[in-house]
Amino acid sequence: MRKPKRQVRGHSRLQSDVSTPPPGRKPLLRRPAVWLGGVAVGAAATVITSVLVGIPAQLIDVPAAQDKLRPDPDLRIISEIVYLNDEGRPKVVPGDYQPPEDLRQMMSVPEGVVDERVHLRLLDAGAAFLHKLTVRLILEGRRSQGIRILGIRPVILQRTEPLDGTLFGFWSQGEEPALDMIADVDEHNPIAREMNAEYQPAAPYFERHTIWLADRKQQTVVFRTMTSRHYVVFRLQIDYLLGTQRKRQLIGNGGRPFRITGLHCAGRKGFVSYKHAYTFDGSFRLVPLTGKLAADRMGVPSPC
Repeated sequence: MRKPKRQVRGHSRLQSDVSTPPPGRKPLLRRPAVWLGGVAVGAAATVITSVLVGIPAQLIDVPAAQDKLRPDPDLRIISEIVYLNDEGRPKVVPGDYQPPEDLRQMMSVPEGVVDERVHLRLLDAGAAFLHKLTVRLILEGRRSQGIRILGIRPVILQRTEPLDGTLFGFWSQGEEPALDMIADVDEHNPIAREMNAEYQPAAPYFERHTIWLADRKQQTVVFRTMTSRHYVVFRLQIDYLLGTQRKRQLIGNGGRPFRITGLHCAGRKGFVSYKHAYTFDGSFRLVPLTGKLAADRMGVPSPC
């Protein structure tokens, strides 16, 4: 009687050893792709953690990083024209300008020449300041890094012969004030300068001075421009340093540029010439000027 053949199950047993572990044991290589993915995720988490908490603080420019997230301008600048004791409010309107009747009435009452509405109307008509113009600048830094002002200077938009239109002679006999900066726009490339003992432009201001604006801190600057020989239209440019970046910002008189003019000389030496001219009487009412106008009575330096 033959013995029954034995079945060889080694191949099945080998497969069973790999795919089905004995009870209580977990396979080391059940899913290689999942295992490698877990290693990668862990490594990434380690790197991110080291970035967040492991980099030394001195390697991160925190103020610069904060500034990149701020949408407001680097500088907040408020500019306003001011009338100091030595200036009065003389102006020249270009062309054949005659004040309309309602403006004449405003000028003809006592104290009319100091009515702010009168001067705003003249500026709306394109008036230029005669000889000198003073602006008060309120500068406020708006960056965590702080801002260093490197310079303030007029940017010339137009420069021609002095205006010969209508002169409004609001003169003053006040003393010259002390100013932070002064610029002569008759210069080819005018810059902010110190004022000397004769109240004239001297050494460049920012060669020996600096203005530092911490975040949210303000500084007020009184800046004067002057001319004797031209009519000049300009804006003021603020040059500043933010971190390692040199930047600039232009400002004007509201939405319009600043305007300033020297005296318009007549053909005869020592006299000035305008299409129309006005001055004020003892009650500070505006009255017409007639006859020849002597340059030395205009209250400003004259090249005539």
